[in-house]
Amino acid sequence: MKLKSKFLLFTLPMVFIPLFMVGSLSYLYLKETIERFSISQLDSSLLQVSSDATSRLDNASSNARLISQIERLKPNVVDQDVVITTPSNGEYSYSLMEIIKSYPGYSEISVFNEQGAMVESVSEVFKNYQHQTALIEEMVDNRLEHHEDVWVSEHNKKTYYLVAHGIKQQDEQNQYIKNRAETIGYLLISVDLSFLNELISVGVERHGIDFYLCDAKGVVISSPSADISGLTQNNTPPPAINLKEIIASRSTSINRYSISDIEYFGGYKRLTQNLYLVGVVTEEKMLLSSSTFKTYLLWFLLAILLLSVVLIRAQVNAIITYPIDMLRRMVRKFKEGEYDHDSEALGTDELKWLADDVKSLSLGLAESSDTVKNLAYYDSLTGLPNRITFDINLAKALNHCERANAVLGLLFIDLDKFKEANDLYGHQAGDDLLKEVAKRLESCLRSADLVSRKIESTAEWAGDMVVRLGGDEFTIILTDIEQAHQASMVAQRVVDVISHPFNIADTEISIGASIGIAMYPVDGTTADRLVKSADLAMYEAKQKGRNNYKFFTKALNEAVAKRLEIEALLRLAIQNEQFFLVFQPKVRLKDGVVVGVEALVRWQHPESGILLPEQFMGVAEDSNMAIDIGRIVLNMVCQQLKQWGQEDKADVKISINISSLQLMHNGLVEDLKNATARYGVKTSNIEIELDERALLDNERGCIDLLSQFKFLGVESSLDNFGAGTLSLDYIRKFPIKQVKFDKKYADTLNDNVEEKAILNSLLELAKALSYDVVIEGVETQAQLFSILQMPCDYAQGYYFSEPVSAEDLKFNYVIPSMRGNHL
Repeated sequence: MKLKSKFLLFTLPMVFIPLFMVGSLSYLYLKETIERFSISQLDSSLLQVSSDATSRLDNASSNARLISQIERLKPNVVDQDVVITTPSNGEYSYSLMEIIKSYPGYSEISVFNEQGAMVESVSEVFKNYQHQTALIEEMVDNRLEHHEDVWVSEHNKKTYYLVAHGIKQQDEQNQYIKNRAETIGYLLISVDLSFLNELISVGVERHGIDFYLCDAKGVVISSPSADISGLTQNNTPPPAINLKEIIASRSTSINRYSISDIEYFGGYKRLTQNLYLVGVVTEEKMLLSSSTFKTYLLWFLLAILLLSVVLIRAQVNAIITYPIDMLRRMVRKFKEGEYDHDSEALGTDELKWLADDVKSLSLGLAESSDTVKNLAYYDSLTGLPNRITFDINLAKALNHCERANAVLGLLFIDLDKFKEANDLYGHQAGDDLLKEVAKRLESCLRSADLVSRKIESTAEWAGDMVVRLGGDEFTIILTDIEQAHQASMVAQRVVDVISHPFNIADTEISIGASIGIAMYPVDGTTADRLVKSADLAMYEAKQKGRNNYKFFTKALNEAVAKRLEIEALLRLAIQNEQFFLVFQPKVRLKDGVVVGVEALVRWQHPESGILLPEQFMGVAEDSNMAIDIGRIVLNMVCQQLKQWGQEDKADVKISINISSLQLMHNGLVEDLKNATARYGVKTSNIEIELDERALLDNERGCIDLLSQFKFLGVESSLDNFGAGTLSLDYIRKFPIKQVKFDKKYADTLNDNVEEKAILNSLLELAKALSYDVVIEGVETQAQLFSILQMPCDYAQGYYFSEPVSAEDLKFNYVIPSMRGNHL
């Protein structure tokens, strides 16, 4: 078949069939869409108007109650004996004027005496007060304390909401008797409901919605829609619309109604007890008044017209005129290194097959080129620029800032707790976590920033960017900033978004971000100096609690140098086993027998002497050396247990303090098994002590790990209970055998009776929950005597012994008798 013959074969079905199908479906879809849109607008308009109106009317009702209690109104009401029909500019009209000025929506505030006669009124609207007087007389006749009504003024044809409340005078002789007060008058407030016109104007003008104010029987009081449109409809809806049926439905949603072949949608909202706002829109008006429908229809016709022209022209050009010429141009551009060409215009004959082969070859080469470029300059996991890109663009940025005399900010970001999460949940979860972190970091840049730009061949700087340096380290380069606080704002956004939990594989993972900020040219004029300064500031942020940011200061050089020195010495200490243990006994109070000891690690520093854990464990945890120190402690504990077993002290247990970092380490259980097997000791002779932070950092993982310990016969203790915020009820979910009460409880036992009662109650509760209880920090005999009167199993503290070596440890203590004690 010749190319010219293909024209008619393709043109007829491609033009007429799609036009017919698309036209029909589009019309039906647009009609349904407009109907849903109008119903939504009716519902939202009713909700917005009723919410605002109800708020204002309730406010007026509340104000009537409050104003009626003003004391300066009461003597004037009682003193007025003259019955008047119009306001007389009474002696306290100035007070009422002050009140009405505070509420511009109020048209009138009037005061009546107890017989229902008007005493004073402030109004610039009404000339006749017969309706107000009749309302008060109804209250007098029916002994009503509060009354509300809606009234259409014959004077200005406006609708008003009237609320009246009784003015009470307390019986001075019985002023302490509840509800002993008499009504001495009435206060009435008139609220102009014209504000409804403004509230419903959008619904009336744009969406063709009719609104009516009516009572519970559907009787129309007024129609704000008629006021807005300027029509005089006598406040009456069309005969085919039954407002009573809409109210009687008691439905809170918009419903469809049909009367005499006329369909309409209606809904209502109750404003007061007998006042309803009804909204109605007919299906006919829905289509006629909807500018959206007209716009969609116009665009639809225009799109069909343009589509027909484009299709016919494209067929002529693609099938008849250009196929051979396009193939020639494709081959020529391929030779010039341009690979992305469209072969669809060549049709389906042999020319198109040949063009496809050429295109496949060219695209293969282009993809290979892009892949090589991406691997070289972008991180394969997150898609962010990598270190090579970072070095190139940082150099460009510094050159730009030097020429423009501008300021540059460099943020060095390290993720907190990422390694623990990676170890706990697996490498795949860790990779997914890094991808989500990259997305959040991109969202933190300023609105004008360009994120992850491709490498430009030009020497000019391409804009701000997020970079992944490797592992869990990222950087953000900010250029053309005027002050340092702009960098701190970006850093704070990073801290906030990274602190929000991540949902990875249906698991909630919480991490943080420590950020160091260095500014060009203050903190460095070269790329290496700037990166080093930001890195030092980042370590300072980790030292100050993590999940925050710090600016580089010169003082950091010395602090970080000291920290790096401790890290280096710690590594040598681990290699040379410069650690040793001391033990503090845990004494059973009923007989003074030492049933266990707490192992406390010490570092024999080559220059500074003996260092306590608080002097080096922080650095050890930040550098992950706490895990290695934990293994050393575990092996020394097992070695000591083996020695005591040979000395017939096999019943003594040793407790080991475990940090949250060690709990995150997947190999902790295996380390315990290996150490006990190496020295041939029972796992039941080892106890694990955790603090509250360890439980809170990883609740699910902690429960699983403690359950594994329990299966091996290793009991767990909660250390320093009461130092934090955990309750006994919370720790019940953990498989913990023993609760060690913090030293602060022992410190309060000397003279404070209330603190003794609190501690006694906590101990009783812990015993009721089947926990063994230990009180730490016992230092005096008076404290011990107080504890002996409580349900406590064990005690620990300097009264018995400070931490000592295994050779100096005693295994029996005499518990003093309480006879003769006057505590």
